[in-house]
Amino acid sequence: MTTSDRKIYSDPLVTLYQGDSLEVLKGLPAESVDMVMTSPPYYGLRSYKAEPVIWDNHNGCQHEWGDGKEHLLNMKSGNPEFSRPWREGATATVSSGNFCLLCSAWRGQLGSEPTPDLFIKHLCDIFDEVKRVLKKTGTIYVNIDDSHSGSWGNMSHTFNDKEYPEGRPPQSFNQGVPAKSLIGIPERFVLEMLNRGWIRRNTIIWKKDSVMPESVKDRFTIDFEYVYMFSKSKHYFFEQQFEPATTPPDFVFRTDKARITGTTQETGNYFKKGGYKEYEAEHGHYYNGQRNRRTTWTINPQGFKGAHYATYPEELCRTPIEASCPEDGIVLDPFSGVATTAVMAKKLGRRAIGIEISEKYHQMAIKRIQNTTARMV
Repeated sequence: MTTSDRKIYSDPLVTLYQGDSLEVLKGLPAESVDMVMTSPPYYGLRSYKAEPVIWDNHNGCQHEWGDGKEHLLNMKSGNPEFSRPWREGATATVSSGNFCLLCSAWRGQLGSEPTPDLFIKHLCDIFDEVKRVLKKTGTIYVNIDDSHSGSWGNMSHTFNDKEYPEGRPPQSFNQGVPAKSLIGIPERFVLEMLNRGWIRRNTIIWKKDSVMPESVKDRFTIDFEYVYMFSKSKHYFFEQQFEPATTPPDFVFRTDKARITGTTQETGNYFKKGGYKEYEAEHGHYYNGQRNRRTTWTINPQGFKGAHYATYPEELCRTPIEASCPEDGIVLDPFSGVATTAVMAKKLGRRAIGIEISEKYHQMAIKRIQNTTARMV
């Protein structure tokens, strides 16, 4: 099936493709998108009811699949910021996939891998393809959260000789860390992205003041998630973003470079009012009341009426798109879900491409996009 065959929706600004992200990305032109804003599937916490995908496929292998393992997944696991009657207490039967007995291929849904390392490998394989379609001036923003070991229930099963041939590295369902421990998915992801040549520019903290209480009594309630900013090269498109300054009133902020008394003062320094009068009179380049935006963003979760477990708020997408996508540019979301990224891109007058494997989510996405008014640029 070609990429055009996977197109499920298109209007002047938004195009949606249905299918596995890796396969759809392979059909997109190289260096064709300006930036990426996305949130990959949680590891081990969601059931996306999609057809399994064959990963690490070896050409020519006829594949003999070993036995898989299924378990009940408690949908209350993870960050319960969206209270829905159908969601609370809901469970689903989830397959942890299965390995080929003849090669190292694995068949299953992204996020259901038996080990964190395998999940990270598959996820970063997708971002390898993202790098190919991203312009040299492009950046990506990835919202990714952690999981607790043991949240899948009794996952102590290890492959036997029949399921996993002798001589290859053992794979187990114990996730490799003690029960109840955070697995470290964000940290593992960052390290592998660095290993694959990405430049890590920022770690953004998405802080949620109105996060719902978690049903735990032996640790603190988690009220933040990470958004990682990576670039493809050292020089990239970026429109500086500002926020209200909180500096004392007797200081001002200068946004350009100035040569004063033989010394170059770098962008972003604070200076006392009344100082450097000669420069101020000549240039007047103080940005009063504003400062370069910081990396802790307080954005409350946004509810969604449809049956989707992990919709991030539209406002989380606004600053990355305004900063990193030119007004005639294209925003890509390879895990588009119900198209939150595309909705904000359309509101900001940018073009958007969304890739999602679930037809159910696409139908919800199309309704949202059709009800969104585009800003004229």
